[in-house]
Amino acid sequence: VIKRKPSFLTLSASLLCLLSSMVLSGVFSEGMTFAAADMLNALAGVLYGGNIAFTGIYAKKFSASLYVMLQLFMQGILSLLMAVSFHFFTIGGAPVDPFVFTPDPWLIASLIGIGIVSNALCWTVRTAAMKHVSANVVAVIMPFSAVVTGILAVLGGQDKPTWSLLLGAVLGIAASLMSATGDVREQQNCSASK
Repeated sequence: VIKRKPSFLTLSASLLCLLSSMVLSGVFSEGMTFAAADMLNALAGVLYGGNIAFTGIYAKKFSASLYVMLQLFMQGILSLLMAVSFHFFTIGGAPVDPFVFTPDPWLIASLIGIGIVSNALCWTVRTAAMKHVSANVVAVIMPFSAVVTGILAVLGGQDKPTWSLLLGAVLGIAASLMSATGDVREQQNCSASK
C-alpha cells in the first residue's frame, strides 16, 4: 500500500495465506477459545508484516548484513524491554511472565544456534532476496515456514497428521504460488511499460 497498489492476485494470495495460518493454528477446531496469547500472536503478526514492508522499502538502499544487524539490535532491545515489562506487570500480585535466567549450557547453546541460523542467516537471505522480489511475495512465503514446521513435527513424531495440517499446508502452498505469479506479472508489466 505504501509503495504501490496491490493487485487482485496479491490480495487474494494474502487472504488465502491468512486462512492457511488460521487453519494451521487450529482456529476452526472444536473447543478453540480466544485468549490473551492469541491477541499477542495477532499483534506479532501485524508487527512482523510491518517489518517485512519496511524491509522491502529499505533493503535496496542498504547492505543486507548491515540492515539485519540493525534489526537484530533493535529486536534484542525491544525483547529485553518486553521481558522486563512482563516481569514487573502483575495480575493478582504475580508477574505476568517472570524474567528468569537459566544457566543451562545446552539451552544457551541452542538459543545461540537458533539465533545465528534462524535470525542472522535467514533474515540476511530474506533481506538480500527482497532486492529482487516484492515485499508481498516475502510476506506470503514467510508464513510457509509454519507448514515446514508442521511437516517436520509429524516426521519427528512430535505431532500427528491431521486434516487441519493438510488443508493448511495446501492453502499455504496455493497462496505462495499465487503471490509469486502476481509478482512475476507485475515485473513483466513494469518491464513492458519501460
